[in-house]
Amino acid sequence: WKDNRMATFAVFLADAAIALVNGEQDETLKDVLPIVMLAYQQSELAENYGSELASMMFFVYCRVDVKQIGHLIPNVQELFRSLTTSFQSLQSSINLNESNQTECTLFRDFRLDISHHNDGDIRFLGSIKNKDGTVDTDYGIAVTKLREYIHSRVTSSQTASGWKWTARTLNDFTEFIGTVWQCIISCDFNLTFSSFV
Repeated sequence: WKDNRMATFAVFLADAAIALVNGEQDETLKDVLPIVMLAYQQSELAENYGSELASMMFFVYCRVDVKQIGHLIPNVQELFRSLTTSFQSLQSSINLNESNQTECTLFRDFRLDISHHNDGDIRFLGSIKNKDGTVDTDYGIAVTKLREYIHSRVTSSQTASGWKWTARTLNDFTEFIGTVWQCIISCDFNLTFSSFV
């Protein structure tokens, strides 16, 4: 995630992008995701798919104590406040310099249910192994449920502009890669959130 271009390439190409947060270390997400979203807003992809990111975003906190998830909820809320504020600041700064002002939402159809920790687009996974070194089967079950949930969400989703998920042929995907690449080439990745504060 430290390279804005690689993050953009990863998010734009995917039907679903999973942001892994190791424990409580979410600083990189706070720095990079608003820039990725701004790159999307200024791209041909936004024209084709509407103002919402075509890729669905999911956040997975791994290596956390799943029995203490309640203690992480303020961190999750702060992450989303920070992402929203950063993105709006970047968007405002760019729109001030353009005659054509556009509006873009941070994530499409994002589901966040604080009271039911693993029912939304944010999930919490423990560690692969228990303290005694044995494999934690609950981890495997949680990963399987996450995969099924993401598949169901993506294949049944629809954007506000009416775009629905469809399977792509290899030719369609190759053409899409070209569009994403042109988007990345045309973006100013020297921008950072700190340069607008």
